Amino acid sequence: MIGLLHTLPAELIYRILDNVDEITLLLSCRNVCTKLNSIIDKYIRYQILTKLHLRFNQIDSQGTKYLAKTLETNKTLTTLYLGINKLGPQGVEYLSNTLLKNQTLTTLDLSLNDIGVQGAQDVANILLKNKRLTIFMLNYNHIGIHGTQSIAAALMKNDTLCTLQLGHNQIMDQGTHYIAAALKKNRTLTRLYLEGNDIGAEGAQQLANALRQNQTLIEIHLGMNSIGSEGAKQFANALLTNKTLTTLDFSNNGITDRGVGFLINLLAENRVLTTLILKSNCISIQGAKHLINAIIKNKTLLTLDLSNNKIATGGNERFIEIFQTHLEMKIIF
Repeated sequence: MIGLLHTLPAELIYRILDNVDEITLLLSCRNVCTKLNSIIDKYIRYQILTKLHLRFNQIDSQGTKYLAKTLETNKTLTTLYLGINKLGPQGVEYLSNTLLKNQTLTTLDLSLNDIGVQGAQDVANILLKNKRLTIFMLNYNHIGIHGTQSIAAALMKNDTLCTLQLGHNQIMDQGTHYIAAALKKNRTLTRLYLEGNDIGAEGAQQLANALRQNQTLIEIHLGMNSIGSEGAKQFANALLTNKTLTTLDFSNNGITDRGVGFLINLLAENRVLTTLILKSNCISIQGAKHLINAIIKNKTLLTLDLSNNKIATGGNERFIEIFQTHLEMKIIF
């Protein structure tokens, strides 16, 4: 078969390639022989292939091995979605070795691949040695406390990553301690997602203390945790001096009107925060009214999400009236 390829003119091979999908082009046609690689390098569909969606493809560690081999020499792909496959820790090891050589990939999604603690160690290796990756998605991977420790240690030295998603990884308060330590030293991370990690008030305090020193993070997402009103208090106090955080997501955290009181104190001083997400908490209509009044005086916050709280239907008319007279504010309830 390879001998036959050497006899075919490039134009005919291009016509054949016109009938294969992007996955086949990248994974099956590359590295067959030097001549075919040379032809594909000049093929327009390959040259403009910058994003590859491979979610829900049952890719296991062996399939990842083939993909990793291709990525070693690829100079076009910048975004790779590998979420919801079966890579496991072995697959991440293959990718880790490849990303020491690849100089183009900037976005990588490995969510829902059951990489575990061992895979997290290879993720840490990527963060330590790869200098191109800016967005890394690692949600739902059973990383746990020890895996988080490895990733956090790498974040202390990484100077390229901007967005990190670690949602639903059983990080808990202990793992949050490692993340907070990393935030005190990291100077490039701007967006951090920690949803659904069993983080309580203690973990919130660790993160809040880190934000007293960190001056690069602009978004932190803590939805579906258990920080409660006490955790809201810790953040409210810390953000009095923070000058960079613009988005704060406290969705589904058991925050009551008591927590709203602390946030009101924050809004009286903070002139940086533009988005506050408080959906699915335990905030009453009275607490919501006090909060909106504080926002009107604040004049910086542009988006407030109060959806799915304990806000009586009959009180929504007041919110609509305020919204109509304060057009720059977006209120969701």
